[in-house]
Amino acid sequence: LPVSEKMGLLEEFISEENFSEFESLMGEILEILSNSRRHSMYALEIYNHIANLIISFINRKNIRVQLAFKIQLMELFDPGSFSSWKQACEYLKKLTEEIREVCRISNENVITGISEKTKAYILSHLPGDLSLTAVGQAMGFNPVYLSRIFKQTEGIGIREYVENCRMEMARKMIVGSRMKIYEVAEKCGYQNTAYFIKIFKAH
Repeated sequence: LPVSEKMGLLEEFISEENFSEFESLMGEILEILSNSRRHSMYALEIYNHIANLIISFINRKNIRVQLAFKIQLMELFDPGSFSSWKQACEYLKKLTEEIREVCRISNENVITGISEKTKAYILSHLPGDLSLTAVGQAMGFNPVYLSRIFKQTEGIGIREYVENCRMEMARKMIVGSRMKIYEVAEKCGYQNTAYFIKIFKAH
């Protein structure tokens, strides 16, 4: 592909956070840059195009502060600070690696935050409707997506987590109160007492 078309693909890959494809294609483009003459305007155009893509991504993801602790960012704005285009290429590769790592940590934190909020919601609504659809609506996420990221962070599905919490709540009520079994069942979100007893015995 011509470099201009590769640049278009490069923008697509970084916007999708497809770092493996981004780094692979950028490596091809950097081969051209690395072998360019020091004062080549064409090389400068290539560098600035890649730098602008990265700057836009950093701004969009708001990760400048996290990156600043890992790598100098001033060089990104000033290709003249490098002694050669080869050195500039090494810098761009290193910067991309750091961006990938910052995004990985950031995404993990977001997923963990969603999981923690979901658990808090479940614990405060144990007597109510905690179907996957209801929890998904309350959290503002597609139920299938929410279920997937919850299992990813907690190791169990939402349904299993809800059941575990309800059974623990039931155990405490049975041990620590004089409530009748049907009352405990209702407090724990079960309208069918026989079904509640079956689940409780299984636990």
